[in-house]
Amino acid sequence: MNLFRINNLTYPIRMTDNLDQEKITAGKDWAESEMRHLVIEKSVKLHSINWNESADAKVWIATIKSAAGEHTIALSHSSLEKCADDGSERAAMREKIRGLIGDLARIERRGYLR
Repeated sequence: MNLFRINNLTYPIRMTDNLDQEKITAGKDWAESEMRHLVIEKSVKLHSINWNESADAKVWIATIKSAAGEHTIALSHSSLEKCADDGSERAAMREKIRGLIGDLARIERRGYLR
């Protein structure tokens, strides 16, 4: 069993703690660039994209502020890590992001979602 030490206390390392932070960051950067690309493609009036990490849930939460309001999407650490080098994972995440941006575009055009 692998252990790590903080302030003279020893904790076991869970398998989920072994995610590659560089790959997660690369996946997050890719996801944001994909969001920005789709915003331009769908003519959404983007104000900002802010990222917050929920370490307990092991997700990054992207908050997208646009003329349609404030909307969030949660992307898991493991999905972001896989996005760094897996085309099929990127395709799945692209569809998830495309759905959100498409909803934002509809809200901006109509004033409501459906």
